[in-house]
Amino acid sequence: MLSRNQRTAILELAGQGVGKREIARVLGVSRISVRRVLRACSAEVPELDRGEKAEPYRQQILDLLHECKGNLVRVHEELVAGGAALSYQALTAFCRRHGIGQPAVAPAGRYEFSPGEPDAARHLAARSPPGRQEAQGADGVGGAVLLNLHFFASREDFWRGCHSCRRTVSSWFP
Repeated sequence: MLSRNQRTAILELAGQGVGKREIARVLGVSRISVRRVLRACSAEVPELDRGEKAEPYRQQILDLLHECKGNLVRVHEELVAGGAALSYQALTAFCRRHGIGQPAVAPAGRYEFSPGEPDAARHLAARSPPGRQEAQGADGVGGAVLLNLHFFASREDFWRGCHSCRRTVSSWFP
């Protein structure tokens, strides 16, 4: 989908007499897209009104979800056996968009530490996501220290707060 800026550029270039192929080449879009914008004669991005494939089966999905104990694979099998022309991907996307069968997202919490608080990095490290493990320093808190960088004015201030991370974080500051 072309943005409003891209559509405006297409219309302006066409108004200056530039050909469709040249506009497509310069902007990096297809000639068909350029042609569609020129036919519409508008920079407004059209609204897409896509119907939900699973909407006609909504009540059946809700009933089956309860019967199948929340197993969407089983719900899909039952829907297809009942004659529904619906892919598993369409079913799961419908359920995600409408919050069907998913627990409500609870807030993770809020952690506030004052600048330079000695245990702040360790508290955050204990709560950091598993994917951050590779960023840890020698004392195992590097991943969490990354979250606290805004508390320190300079590299020296940071090093005073976390001596063992010196080698790990030397590339984090200009």
